[in-house]
Amino acid sequence: MILDEITLYGSVIIIIVAILSSLQNPFFRIGFLRKIKRSQDAEDAVENEQSRPSLSVIITAQDNAYELEQHLPIYLNQAYEADFQIIVVSEKGDNDTEDVLKRFEGNAHFYHTFVPNSSRYMSKKKLAITLGVKAAKYEWVILTDASCQPVSENWLNAMAENCSDDKNLILGISQYAEDTKPYPRFEHIHTAYYLMRKAVKSIAYRTNSPLVMFRKSEFMQQNGFSGDLDLVRGEYDFLVNKYARKSSTALELSPDARIIEDVPTKRTWINKHIFYQATRKHLRRSLSLRLLYNLDQWAIHLNLLLILATLALSIITQRWILTASAGFALILTILLRTIIGKKAIREFDENLSAWKVFPYEISIVWHNLLNIIRYWRADKYDFTSHKL
Repeated sequence: MILDEITLYGSVIIIIVAILSSLQNPFFRIGFLRKIKRSQDAEDAVENEQSRPSLSVIITAQDNAYELEQHLPIYLNQAYEADFQIIVVSEKGDNDTEDVLKRFEGNAHFYHTFVPNSSRYMSKKKLAITLGVKAAKYEWVILTDASCQPVSENWLNAMAENCSDDKNLILGISQYAEDTKPYPRFEHIHTAYYLMRKAVKSIAYRTNSPLVMFRKSEFMQQNGFSGDLDLVRGEYDFLVNKYARKSSTALELSPDARIIEDVPTKRTWINKHIFYQATRKHLRRSLSLRLLYNLDQWAIHLNLLLILATLALSIITQRWILTASAGFALILTILLRTIIGKKAIREFDENLSAWKVFPYEISIVWHNLLNIIRYWRADKYDFTSHKL
């Protein structure tokens, strides 16, 4: 066996790079998350003498009759200590949805309104939200989707924990239903760690969870989605990007505050990512997040390239000690990233197989590249309500 300077220094360098690159990882930077949880646990331990505010919950529906039939009872039967209203905004003429909603008309917490058929040249989703906000009786408004349901009857109580005078925006967390394929669940958490850290460390950029709580007065004073009404989607992203301010945005991480998203179809999953490509061009404060994401991707892939190149070179030159070091660096990379990733995923009670963490981390950048290509190939008129 050859033991020279190349073998010695190469072995040390490749192992150090394996360790450092594994720590360049969104799952490793979860100190902010634990700090928030400790703070919220401490607040829960102290008796809260302040009464809960009355709340308005807006759910927009478009051909969601089945989802509303399944989820509305959970919204309407919340064990909330103050008054609340559930506002459903649907399209005029959606007979199936109207038939479902008629069954709930006797509920004191229920209110239903329509998006007029004559609305043109603006996103119907954003118009529906705006109509829902106008119909809201209360200052604090929660926006979510018909394809989501609260995890428990204490959902509103948990969401209201952060309603205070110094807050104007509260971001909730969603999880996909257990039947959802593992990769979407993994990618959802992976993206959420970047967005949550951004919201805590500086000013929130956007959210990938359809659960946002905001003030009606501020929404109306600043003309809601003004400037972005022509873009078909991106309503949650625009809300957060426009109304988030430093120190006035809260993350609500209580398990009772989460919502469960229905299993997405393949088309829904693809559209979500393609529409984000159209939306992101109009969002502010993306630079630091994109730089951090790109640095993380370079770290994992350059480390793998270095290991593979070292393996090839050491085998050709018969430096077997260096070969063993490269093999050890690969195993170390996989183990470290698996342990770090699995621990971070457990913070959200997700049950994903540990062996999937590393291949999913590698594949994320290639999934993103595929979505960018899909966006490039798509008809750009699909992303705007201005078709002329």
